Amino acid sequence: MIYVLLITPILLGGLTFISFLKYFPNKWNYAIDRGYTFLKKPIFGKNKTIRGPIFMFFAVGLYGAMLDSLFPNVLSRPENPFIIFMLFALVGLCYSFGELPNSFIKRRYGIKPGKMAIGMKRLFFNFVDTFDGITTSGIAYHFLFDIPIDIIFVSIFIGGGIHLFTDFQMRRLELKK
Repeated sequence: MIYVLLITPILLGGLTFISFLKYFPNKWNYAIDRGYTFLKKPIFGKNKTIRGPIFMFFAVGLYGAMLDSLFPNVLSRPENPFIIFMLFALVGLCYSFGELPNSFIKRRYGIKPGKMAIGMKRLFFNFVDTFDGITTSGIAYHFLFDIPIDIIFVSIFIGGGIHLFTDFQMRRLELKK
């Protein structure tokens, strides 16, 4: 049950975010790096906007709080619903911020936002794309909810598999490019 409570808020938050982007593509479309460059290359690129952190903060917070109320006593946590919302919201924020270092490195290699690397770089960046946000949210769960590391590792592994499957399905259904 704990794996469901750890993975589902992020999964639902991400799926809701993709739907939001599909129907409101220009809403809050402001680049996090504001167009600034580092060594004459974009810092994160145009696809890393304020939408992700804002949306994931609220969506993961909401889904997490709802699931926590349905399955009480699974996590060691405070009883205050607002605090529970905020803890899950911070997990969602960590998920979004976990994607930024990968984007920064891709821009250094000249990989354009939304494009794939080629050769061995493609394998590396696909792996990192799959596990970056999940790993940082796992770290957040560990510190915010005192979840044991072994449960975090299993959750990251399961979450990575789900991430690969949902990415494949969203591309197939043309919800994601």
